[in-house]
Amino acid sequence: MPDVFISFSTKDQSLADVVYRHLKAEGIDAFMSTTSLQPGQRWTDEIRNALRNSKTVVLLASRAACESAYVLQEVGGAFFAEGKSIIPIIWDIEPESLPGWMAQYHALDLRKMPEASDLGDALSQIANRIKSEKLKGLAVVAGILYLLSKL
Repeated sequence: MPDVFISFSTKDQSLADVVYRHLKAEGIDAFMSTTSLQPGQRWTDEIRNALRNSKTVVLLASRAACESAYVLQEVGGAFFAEGKSIIPIIWDIEPESLPGWMAQYHALDLRKMPEASDLGDALSQIANRIKSEKLKGLAVVAGILYLLSKL
C-alpha cells in the first residue's frame, strides 16, 4: 500500500521522476504510474487502487496537469476521499489559476525557490510529514491492539 500517490501529466515526467526518487530515498512508498506499473497490469485498476490506498496525493500542478482529464479525475477522487491529504506543487502556474477545489490547498511554489537544493529540502519536509502521520496511525493501531489484548 503506497504512502503517496504522485499525480502528474506525462509532459512533466522529468519533475515527477525527481519527486519520486527523492521520496523513495526518504523511505516513502510512492506510487507513480510510469514507474510503478508493470507490463500486463490493468493500469486503470492499479491506479485506482493506489489512489484509494494512499494517504497523501502529491499533485504536480502545472498547466499541462490542469488540462489533463486523468489528473483532474485523480485529484477529484482524492478531494472527495475522507482523510486524504493533497499537496500541490506548482512551477508554471499561479496558485489562483488552479481549478476551483484545487486552489483550497496551499501549494509548494517552486518559482519561489532560488536554489535547486531548496526543492530537496521541501521534499524532505513533505517526506517527514508523511512519516510522522504514518507513525501516528501505527501508534493508534498498537494502542487498540494492546487494549484488545487486555479484554
